[in-house]
Amino acid sequence: MQNISTLLAQISQFQPNYLDNSAWTGHLPFAGWIVQSKKPKVLVELGTHGGSSYFAFCQAIQENRFDTRCYAVDTWDGDEHAGLYEKNIFQKVCSYNDAHYRNFSTLLKMTFDEALCDFADLSVDLLHIDGLHTYEAVKHDFESWRPKLSPGAVVLFHDTCVKDAGFGVWRFWEELKEQYPLNFEMLHAFGLGVLQMPGSTPEEALPWIEQGDPFKSELSKSFAALGQFQQARYENSLTLMHVKNLNGILDSSNKKNAALLKEIGSVHQSFQALSLAHQALSAEHQILSNKHHALLKSRSWQITRPLRWSGQVLRHHLRFFKLLYKLMKSKGGALSLSYKALRVLRNEGASGLFFKIFLTLSPKKHRDAANSEGHDQNDYAFWVKKYDTLSDEQRASYKKEVSTWTHTPLISVIMPTYNSPIEFLRQAIESVEKQIYPFWELCIADDCSSDPEVRHLLEEKSS
Repeated sequence: MQNISTLLAQISQFQPNYLDNSAWTGHLPFAGWIVQSKKPKVLVELGTHGGSSYFAFCQAIQENRFDTRCYAVDTWDGDEHAGLYEKNIFQKVCSYNDAHYRNFSTLLKMTFDEALCDFADLSVDLLHIDGLHTYEAVKHDFESWRPKLSPGAVVLFHDTCVKDAGFGVWRFWEELKEQYPLNFEMLHAFGLGVLQMPGSTPEEALPWIEQGDPFKSELSKSFAALGQFQQARYENSLTLMHVKNLNGILDSSNKKNAALLKEIGSVHQSFQALSLAHQALSAEHQILSNKHHALLKSRSWQITRPLRWSGQVLRHHLRFFKLLYKLMKSKGGALSLSYKALRVLRNEGASGLFFKIFLTLSPKKHRDAANSEGHDQNDYAFWVKKYDTLSDEQRASYKKEVSTWTHTPLISVIMPTYNSPIEFLRQAIESVEKQIYPFWELCIADDCSSDPEVRHLLEEKSS
């Protein structure tokens, strides 16, 4: 019989490659060792989940080049103890199995009872039961698969130390220990029960499983220490993965920062170029301003000021005299013009006088149209009605046109007032309110009118 030191040297050589967040991680060294000790021809696992224990068995078989067939049986749906599996867990297990162990490993996606018909009696050498952990479920699994076990077969039961949340493996394990004397239990990682079925020959018994309690206790402590090491490996792998992810995020951030700094540099260069152009324009503007100021202060500009003023006055007078000449020529003389102008000014006011002048200078077709309808061509009211009054159809057409605009500019009308005649002020306001175009604002600047009627009207209209 090997001593503990020799066993530890043998056990520690196995380093599982597949690590995940499983309660079985602490028993992975034992998985490699039990395969090496038993050398099974057929290995079956009931309840594979993520594959932590199953792939440890497969790795040990592959490294020792045993002629073993392995089968993983699971619905991959989950249960009340394992919880619901992630949707991609089966695909993950399939991918890893196909990549590493497809030559001797088969995944059976079915219930444990459905898989019974695929195995002959007395054919299974190593059975791992890790399904639903109630007392009834684990008892049913063991009893239904017991006919399939070969003489001296080894059966593993996980979670033998868990006594809450409906777990009943511990209770069934206590019954099995009374019935089968070849057993071994490890208390770490939720407990693992190892049971060897009676064999036809003494050579089929595992030598270490027949040892006394002191030996088994030391062996259990050794497996616990090795299991803690594997748990630390898994946690370190997570840390390394997180560090790798963080390094990837940091590299990506550094690349983005470099691109941003490059863009900032380009913007800074553009800003410098614009600043230089602005300085050049400012200098040119200052030069032109100095020249303009110098010109306004020059003696020649001062001397020619009266001449420039005279030219402006002369241009205004020339326009007036041209207009006066046309009127005199068309009406038969200055005396007739003056008499008619005074009469119009007295009867129709300044607006009527300016209209007469406009009508005199307007195209001949407008005057002929007024005469043809029996109206005096000098009738201002007729001209307004004829040429400056919109029909209802025209108003409706303009309103419809404005309603189709996507952009409606706001027209602001500025009107100062101070003690204006109340009726004229009201008419002025209403003339704006009656406009066809609806988008306007009337801004009335009251220069502190003392007339209370003015203030009352403005307050009325602004409310």
